[in-house]
Amino acid sequence: MSRIQRIVSVHARSLIANVVLGARLTPARADCIGGPNPEDVIQQLVAAPYSRLARPDSDGPPTKVATQFYLESLNSVDEKGNAEEVSGYWRMSWKDQRLNLTSVEDGGCFGSLNLPLQGSGNIPLESPDVWVPDLYFSTALSESYGSNFLQVSYTG
Repeated sequence: MSRIQRIVSVHARSLIANVVLGARLTPARADCIGGPNPEDVIQQLVAAPYSRLARPDSDGPPTKVATQFYLESLNSVDEKGNAEEVSGYWRMSWKDQRLNLTSVEDGGCFGSLNLPLQGSGNIPLESPDVWVPDLYFSTALSESYGSNFLQVSYTG
């Protein structure tokens, strides 16, 4: 299962968010399946025919993306402008079977992998390697994003 936490600060006409995405990497054993170098494992997973531009099971039903939002604070309210500023945490998770790893219990090297994200603080970060659902707030006047992490567990 892929999981993202993002910290986002947003100004909007309706609900807006601060979003966070977080993950951990477990150390690998030298004799594990797939190799002890996490970068090599990631490159094996995203090699052709994998495409980060195609959603998981693109020929099947829509990909289910679970979301979680934690409202940390209501920073300001502009009644005349009909806008609020809020801060909080946004978490998304989905399953991408193309990213299945051999579990540590089955001799694999990692229980999960952290993947790098790219982008700026004004738009949600994207992965240069794997598919990530779009995150947007349709009524946002402005958005700012804090720390971001993408974790891939052994179940994809």
